[in-house]
Amino acid sequence: MKAWYITGPDRLEMRESPEPALRPGCVVVDVLTAQCSVTEANLVALETDPFGFLERIRAEGAVRLPAHEMVGRVTAVNADSGFKVGDRVSTQAKVTCGVCEACRKGEWRYCQDTLLTGVETDGLMAERVLLRESGLTLVPEALSDAEAANLQPLGDCVCAVESLTTLKPGCKAAVWGAGCLGMNTMQILKARGAYVMIVDIKEENLKLAKELGADAVINGRETDCVEEVRRLTDGRGADIVIDAAGGNPKKGLAGTAALQQAAKALKPEGECLILAIYGPSVEFPIGIFRDYGKQITMPAFTTTAHMAEAARLIAEKKIQVEPMITHRFHGIEHVPEMLKVTGNKTSVKSLNPAQVVIGE
Repeated sequence: MKAWYITGPDRLEMRESPEPALRPGCVVVDVLTAQCSVTEANLVALETDPFGFLERIRAEGAVRLPAHEMVGRVTAVNADSGFKVGDRVSTQAKVTCGVCEACRKGEWRYCQDTLLTGVETDGLMAERVLLRESGLTLVPEALSDAEAANLQPLGDCVCAVESLTTLKPGCKAAVWGAGCLGMNTMQILKARGAYVMIVDIKEENLKLAKELGADAVINGRETDCVEEVRRLTDGRGADIVIDAAGGNPKKGLAGTAALQQAAKALKPEGECLILAIYGPSVEFPIGIFRDYGKQITMPAFTTTAHMAEAARLIAEKKIQVEPMITHRFHGIEHVPEMLKVTGNKTSVKSLNPAQVVIGE
């Protein structure tokens, strides 16, 4: 079968790879549609190497291209499997074992045998893969493959919203970042009954956010977004703010600017949820939180139940995913083009990671 490998910085090869062998607790899956996250797309350059790929390449000659966002169809199962041949499935990014004492108690973060999909397992840019059953979610037939390939990051957004301790119908939330994470989080908040403002500097993204249900859109390039949030909340500030914009400014992300603004726009004793992914440390306005009793929340552990809830919200038309998917390539040979688009989403005006259709 064909699979994609990294052989060095910015060097990719599609190779013939051994067929995955069925193991206990796992299923074999034909990959239908897959996408790389921005982090995975940029990892190919190996400018940063958090997973030790360079050392593995020196030792092994190549490593499978990391990828974990996908939908596939089950082709082989064990006799005691909870899935059957023909099922469409999607997988978690961080997969627990499902059998240890912590997993049996639902204490997922304490699992002693987690696997990071695409890093500690084979990457999913391949015709077939072996996946651990405990990380799989059954995909309803109402979902297209394009929608289902997003269930893992959508599950993260569901988990983030469920992590909020102060969310209730009618509360006013402000989301910084009208990218795919911010746009999906905005839609989930709307489904939970919140009034949602969304902040960005890209007018085309804000236009789509309005079409997808945002109550108010704020262009941070044209207005003081903190003051506009306060105006829309009668001077009080937002009940909840969510940072879905932070990240590497070299890649078109906001650095810590969004977090600084969100903190100022949050009402006293309000709740700030940090959904964006930062490095090990950032500049943080801790004083304003201490002085005004503002809360800081981080998302809990994303489970298959969160992914199943994401699937339900899509099936019930409470979340729209496909309007954000602007680039789809057909054929596994187009993986390098998919990576180029995903790694440069801002310049090509893409919201969702680009997708590649590998199987039908």
